[in-house]
Amino acid sequence: MTQTAPTLPLTVDEAAVRAALPSLDVLGTLRRMFASLASANAV
Repeated sequence: MTQTAPTLPLTVDEAAVRAALPSLDVLGTLRRMFASLASANAV
């Protein structure tokens, strides 16, 4: 399967992003990201 690169710049609808935020695990994602950085496993 081939994927095309997104066209830059990426523009998003502010209202759609705000509506999606409550269902996203932002805190958990940040914790995993910083744990990876701390253990030198970040990519």
